[in-house]
Amino acid sequence: SAFHWRYDTAQQRELLNRLWAKTYVLLNLFTPTRKPVRVDQGRDGRRKTVYDEPRTPWARVLEHDAADRAAGGGGYVVDDARRRIEGIIAATNPARLHREIAVIQDELERVSRDRTEAMARRAGLDMGYLGKAIERMRADAGQNDK
Repeated sequence: SAFHWRYDTAQQRELLNRLWAKTYVLLNLFTPTRKPVRVDQGRDGRRKTVYDEPRTPWARVLEHDAADRAAGGGGYVVDDARRRIEGIIAATNPARLHREIAVIQDELERVSRDRTEAMARRAGLDMGYLGKAIERMRADAGQNDK
């Protein structure tokens, strides 16, 4: 995970901007989420949250837009924005996007590690635990990719 290091140089800022732009596309256009609809209570008194069907945030916006237009409103999404976003969706390979995000995270970690660790040493902090945690997370991520 690239978010454990200190970022304060122009190169790091540029990498973060690229990372955030790609993450925005991945999360809002390709990652379905479930939203809670209601909370039921079973006979045993336990609460159970009931969720809707998974949809991407973009699909939810389009549903609200269609409902508003059906009710006589002007909708929420202008046609130019809709065409632009649909073009992004059509031109984007989510698997490649995941790989590009991982490459940027690795580069960000590489350019940030030495400076962060030097600052931690000056402050008397032990960053050893963090490196071990990152290695465990990488190993877990590698197993999930298979």
